[in-house]
Amino acid sequence: MGSGRRPCRDADRLYIKAWSYALLNKIAFVFALVFGLAVLICPLVASLTARYPYVKAVFETAIVQTTVTGIAALAYAVYAHYKRQQLAAENLMRYVLFSNDPAPRLYERVSRALSRVDAGFEFGGEQGARHHGDDGD
Repeated sequence: MGSGRRPCRDADRLYIKAWSYALLNKIAFVFALVFGLAVLICPLVASLTARYPYVKAVFETAIVQTTVTGIAALAYAVYAHYKRQQLAAENLMRYVLFSNDPAPRLYERVSRALSRVDAGFEFGGEQGARHHGDDGD
């Protein structure tokens, strides 16, 4: 009875993770969308405020435009990260629900996959190195 219950508990954990990642994904998407639009609107605001030299000067500075662009890029990176984590958790949940693997093997694979999902942010150079070490499951 002991090892037969583990995949079910892991499925519950996966559901909570997928739901949490979906919520964080939606929040990050809204921020990415808002700041992405701000990148487009910043030059427009500078041209519309030509009458007010101080306001125009603020929106024309490279510091403001670079900061807005950087925040937009960061928001998109966070969105992409949580989207990838959400998809990984959902795919793992499908695997748990529809797999015919015996419970010990299922538990082992789910535990390994959960540790990869919980690893955090991955940067471009590290992604290729990590995925080449997978066992092809």
